[in-house]
Amino acid sequence: MDMFDIKERVIVITGGYGVLGASMARCLSESGAHVVIVGRKADKGEALVAELSALGAEALFCKADVLDREALIAAREAIIAKWGRIDVLINAAGGNMPGATIMPDQSFLDIDFSAFGGVMNLNLMGTVIPTVVF
Repeated sequence: MDMFDIKERVIVITGGYGVLGASMARCLSESGAHVVIVGRKADKGEALVAELSALGAEALFCKADVLDREALIAAREAIIAKWGRIDVLINAAGGNMPGATIMPDQSFLDIDFSAFGGVMNLNLMGTVIPTVVF
């Protein structure tokens, strides 16, 4: 077996309908992987799954927030029920929010620490929790 062959590998992508995640999902699907899109917005996730399925790919959407352990466990169970395993996890969820960045005319003292904490939590714990669950 070619170690770079991903045909029929089950690949979970958190934040999978975002710009980066969706690009990866399309590429992995074209290579024959079974792709699972995990995200909070069902309309976006289902739309991407429909797009991938129309191209002949095996895809699944699981609604879950990367900070919600119970929702991620439910997603894991749905994936295992469908394909029996998870081979790869790609953490593409994350982001920023207004107030968590400093503009050129501001100093570090101008940062909104509540927004900054939210971004840190999403980007750190939003990677750690899915890694532990999946």
